[in-house]
Amino acid sequence: MRKTICLCALLISLAGIFSCKKKEFGKLEVRFHHFAPNTGLLSWVYAGKDTVARISYTESSPYIVAGLENLSFNAFSDKQLRVRVSNPAWQQDSKYSVYVCDTPGTINKILIKDEQIPASTGKAYLRFIHLMPDTHAVQLMANDSVLFKSERFVYALRNYFKGISGYDTLSSGTYSFSIKVFEDTSAVVYPMILSFDLEEGKTYDFVAAGFPRASGTLKLVGKIIPTH
Repeated sequence: MRKTICLCALLISLAGIFSCKKKEFGKLEVRFHHFAPNTGLLSWVYAGKDTVARISYTESSPYIVAGLENLSFNAFSDKQLRVRVSNPAWQQDSKYSVYVCDTPGTINKILIKDEQIPASTGKAYLRFIHLMPDTHAVQLMANDSVLFKSERFVYALRNYFKGISGYDTLSSGTYSFSIKVFEDTSAVVYPMILSFDLEEGKTYDFVAAGFPRASGTLKLVGKIIPTH
């Protein structure tokens, strides 16, 4: 009888230990990019309490480690909630980017997985993201040569799969970049970045934002962002 009581007590104790053991969730990394010219400083709050990034227009945050148990991010500008990212279908041990963009009067976001490509000798990898609202189809050019097999891209918020390229492989080295904007039957080339060094084995995002014929904060901008 005493043995039975002791065994029951042991089982109850073990059940209590296992029930109190906290469930472990995986982690991932996420960073934020501000390409909404009509929006001021964005403060990103994680899980409703911790401010993890403050970025202005054309700025990017470092990668932030987050747990899969509570993937909730809110971006505030002038104390007003501007963007919400809540429980996206993200995978453990992966890296992601949140791009904020807008048209006049509207602010939105695009979620992208940052692929980790195995390094190859003498090569770099470039992805194009079209964040120019109300702009016709465009091509990205490097040293006057059209990239991505001459594919034309549209505003990513209008068509995600035609606004974000896969990765193109380039030889590492120094490049000048421009975009060719197709307007009805003609095309206009806009210089974007006069000189940039693509390093061997590294991955990059080329982001085009703003408006081709605008000035000031709305002007056309191009930025290359390392994602490795």
